[in-house]
Amino acid sequence: MNLISPEIMAKISNGNSTKLPDNTLKMLQILASLNTPKELLASLLEIAEFSLHHVRYLAGPLVIHRSPWSDTIPQWLKFACIQDRLELIFTEYEQDQVGVSSTATEVLTYMMPATYEAPLHRDYADLYLWVGNEVLTKYNKLPKGCKSFYEFLGDGDTSNASNNRNHSF
Repeated sequence: MNLISPEIMAKISNGNSTKLPDNTLKMLQILASLNTPKELLASLLEIAEFSLHHVRYLAGPLVIHRSPWSDTIPQWLKFACIQDRLELIFTEYEQDQVGVSSTATEVLTYMMPATYEAPLHRDYADLYLWVGNEVLTKYNKLPKGCKSFYEFLGDGDTSNASNNRNHSF
């Protein structure tokens, strides 16, 4: 199901299949940073003739762990999910592909309520810490003077017991 009827799309479309200018993509990112509703952003992507998969991904719901703790997810994190979805869509658009990946912000948003319910297995805890570091660093949500989430937690050295650096997940 398209958000905009095919008749309107035919009137808007000029038949060219060229890429959008970078400044147009940048303006859409600025709109996303202003907490514009994702449905409006998805409609603009549809007008720009992005893949239907990309339009649906942007307009689709955020997947959040069903929990009484779901209300504790900060609003800024939900908006960051939309911004990161749009960033991923633009990356795929430039590469002429449609991926199946989610963003680190979406993983953090999903996992956050689950972490309040029960202890996490070591692998999931490592993933949670990694995505937490990625997102909090990207959106400048760390306390002043902290360069990483690991430093904030008091573990400035992220090496494992054999002194090998941890790998990105």
